Amino acid sequence: MNDLYGKSVIKLALMYASIIGVISLFFSVNLFWAATNEISRALDRQERQLEQRGFRQPVIDALRFEQYKDAKESIIGKLVFANLIIVTAGGMGSYILARKTLQPIKDAHDAQQRFTSDASHELRTPLTAIISDTEVALRDKKLTKQQATEVLASNLDEVKAMAVLTDNLLTLTKNEKIAKENFSKIDLKKLALQVTNKYKTEAANKKIKLTVTVEKDMKVFAHQPSLGQILGILIENAIKYSQSDSIVEIGAKKSRKYGTIFVKDSGPGISPVQLGHVFDRFYQADTARSKKMGYGLGLSIAQRLAHAQGMQIKAQSKLGEGSTFSIEVSLAQ
Repeated sequence: MNDLYGKSVIKLALMYASIIGVISLFFSVNLFWAATNEISRALDRQERQLEQRGFRQPVIDALRFEQYKDAKESIIGKLVFANLIIVTAGGMGSYILARKTLQPIKDAHDAQQRFTSDASHELRTPLTAIISDTEVALRDKKLTKQQATEVLASNLDEVKAMAVLTDNLLTLTKNEKIAKENFSKIDLKKLALQVTNKYKTEAANKKIKLTVTVEKDMKVFAHQPSLGQILGILIENAIKYSQSDSIVEIGAKKSRKYGTIFVKDSGPGISPVQLGHVFDRFYQADTARSKKMGYGLGLSIAQRLAHAQGMQIKAQSKLGEGSTFSIEVSLAQ
């Protein structure tokens, strides 16, 4: 891709430079034509003045020829110099512009390659485990019914995990915006309580307390299913990375025309370098726990759902102090 990108940048830069060159040449020709015409008119006036003073015609013609020749050479020299500066500066500018023009395409291509590679790896891992377990079971002539059941149950878990992964991948491929016609007025406290209740058992298993602090009668205007899914992803993520006997806070606050929904955990926090990648597909800040924690697609899905509604999702974190994820939503009128 780097070779293709480099060649494409050069080709595009040459095209830009050629356009600049043609435009510069066009203006130079017109400027030269206008300047020489003006010089001719000035020399005509001078010729009449010299005739009135009694100069002979051969002398006037010779003088006119020399002056016209010197003026043309001066104009051509200045135009050539100006065009060299324009072409040089234009060439440099064309290269910079070509790089900026093609950089988003390169970034998208690189992201697609990373995504394809990561997706292939994540799909290959459970498939390899299923094949390995099945082959071992088939070669074992003393395999009991209980052992066969355990192998099938393990394979079923892997298949279910793959099904979740493929569903998430399909969600990430959808880039369409959610139409405003599908938005509705949402009681934020009611929605927060509904979503939080779904994760009470998961939180209780880790002895994590979920608290909801949302102002009463706080209404927002959004797509309810998507907003609920985003909130669920953030809560689930907070539970996964919080320590036992800690608190996950789900809250919201008003600020003029917008409401900010946030989920704050008591996890280990995220370093500044890692924080810039938390919404990347398959990215997990805690690589040591990546196998246990999942595939690293939840926050990417949350971001896509937020962008589909014209909303922004942000992450704030400090090592040792936990993380806070927030979404800015329009308040209902």
